[in-house]
Amino acid sequence: MFLPDHVAVGLGGLFAMNRARSLEEFHVAASDFRQPHLNLVIAGADGRIGYHLAGSIPLRAWDGALPAPAAVVGKGWAGTWPPEDHPGVTDPERDFLVTANNLQADGLDGAIGADWPVPFRALRITQSLAVRRDWTVAATADLQRDVRSLLADRTIGRAIDAARRIGEAAVADTLAEWDHMVDVDSHAAPIFYTWFY
Repeated sequence: MFLPDHVAVGLGGLFAMNRARSLEEFHVAASDFRQPHLNLVIAGADGRIGYHLAGSIPLRAWDGALPAPAAVVGKGWAGTWPPEDHPGVTDPERDFLVTANNLQADGLDGAIGADWPVPFRALRITQSLAVRRDWTVAATADLQRDVRSLLADRTIGRAIDAARRIGEAAVADTLAEWDHMVDVDSHAAPIFYTWFY
């Protein structure tokens, strides 16, 4: 993402975030962050956690997904979203935060992107965090490498039915026996994703 001339790109907000001594100070500092936007997750020494969408989010007359006529685009950005309108939270009710390239708040669709797929990765992380509290470094690494397909969880029956309808019983059996893990040695995963896409 480029930053037009009227967007300041100083590093003051970044330095202030690094010096913040509380989540409240961090949120104030994040409001001064003027580089391209980032999802920022913070944990304090006191055990508190927070999230802040920081950076320059364009105000424009189109969603930016496709080229637009010059009359619509005009000079590009009409400015940036006011920092006070950026989503953020401190001490969320569910005691954890998830950010995995998913849309973080209502109203952002079209402002920072126009194509938001179903957030299966964020949903999978949320599922895992919601049922466990005894996280270790090893368990966290396992979650980072988790390859469970929630898409398959939701649609595998249709894929199996489609294979049976065209007389591919062996393919249907392979899909039916699949554990929905998209491992590199999985035979069913590429069949499933080829069917889906």
